[in-house]
Amino acid sequence: MSAMSNYLEKKLGEHVLRGTASTPPSALFLALCTGAPGETNTPANECTYTGYARVSMGSIGTAFGLINDGGATDGLTSNANAITFGANADVGTVVVTHWAICDAVSGGNVLLVGEFDASKNIAQNDIPFVAAGTIEVEFA
Repeated sequence: MSAMSNYLEKKLGEHVLRGTASTPPSALFLALCTGAPGETNTPANECTYTGYARVSMGSIGTAFGLINDGGATDGLTSNANAITFGANADVGTVVVTHWAICDAVSGGNVLLVGEFDASKNIAQNDIPFVAAGTIEVEFA
C-alpha cells in the first residue's frame, strides 16, 4: 500500500484544518526505488541506472481512477495508465522494490510512497513497465 510524505501530510493538514489554499501539481511523476524511499522531499534509493528518469503518470484528474467509496476497498484508488521507463543501459541488474510519486520530473517534492507487491529485476537492456492498477493509494 502507500503512505503520504511529510510534505503532503503538512499540505493536507493545512488545507483541511486551517483553510490554507494549496495549488495541486499539474502532473504526477513516478520514481522507481531500490529500497524504501522515505517520506522526505527527495526519494531515498531512487534508481540511477543510465537511461532512467521519472515518468509522467499523467495530469491531475487523469493519473488515477476514482477513489472508491464504501465496502472493502473504501478510500482505494490506483494508477489509470500503464507506465514505461527508459531501458537499463548499464551492465548488471537493478532490483526495484519501491515507488514514489513526485510532483516534478526531477527535484520537486515526494507526495506518496509505497512498495511493489514483488521486487522487479531490471537487467541490462530491460525496459521497466508498471501495469495500470499496480500503484495503489489508499486514503484510510
